[in-house]
This record gives sequence, structure tokens and C-alpha cells, in this order.
Amino acid sequence: MVDANVRCPFLVPVMADRLWVYPMPAYCRRPDVQVRVPARETLSRVCLSHRHLRCEGYLATAAGSGSPGA
Repeated sequence: MVDANVRCPFLVPVMADRLWVYPMPAYCRRPDVQVRVPARETLSRVCLSHRHLRCEGYLATAAGSGSPGA
């Protein structure tokens, strides 16, 4: 994965990929929202870059919790 300072703070690395139907390196876990597994393209294009800072879901969660990492 990439540096934690770059990736979305709601992105959780998958430790045991046998739990998934298909192997995924990470999933999105925002407070009070169901777990979401981003598509591989979304993961590389948005989640692992600074582009997640413009994501509506990220902005809504960050505004609601006062801290994006909380």
C-alpha cells in the first residue's frame, strides 16, 4: 500500500484476504456507514491518492465527526 499520509484515513488494509470472495487489498470503513469495497480502479485512482479529499462521502464524514480520522 502507499504512505498512510496520502491514502484515505477510512481505508482499512485487508489482513486475511481469504475472507473475501475475491482478493482485495483494502476496504472503506467510515463511521456509521456500511463497509464498502471499492473497485480496483477507484482504489488506485481515488483512495490511494489525494483525490479522496474531494469525495462527497469523505467530506460528509469529516464534517460530521470533526476529524477525518475519527
